[in-house]
Amino acid sequence: YMFWTGDLNYRLTADRTQICKWARECNVPALLESDQLSLARREYKAFYLWTEPEIKFSPSYRFDRGSMEFSEEKMRTPSYCDRVLYR
Repeated sequence: YMFWTGDLNYRLTADRTQICKWARECNVPALLESDQLSLARREYKAFYLWTEPEIKFSPSYRFDRGSMEFSEEKMRTPSYCDRVLYR
């Protein structure tokens, strides 16, 4: 087995307001539709021979420290940045 882990820096590409709404609703299918890594894998552009465990949760990047609120300091879009893939 080979594992690829870390902050891959792929982002969600939908509007930040919409992503925050989907995240609060835990609408994972909608979130993953705009996920750059998922799209790259579907289009055979990156990691297409790798497997990623099913994502069943809203993104956790980037919460304000000590809270469950998405940071507005730099207005970054919530995303699934830390990923684990295996082959």
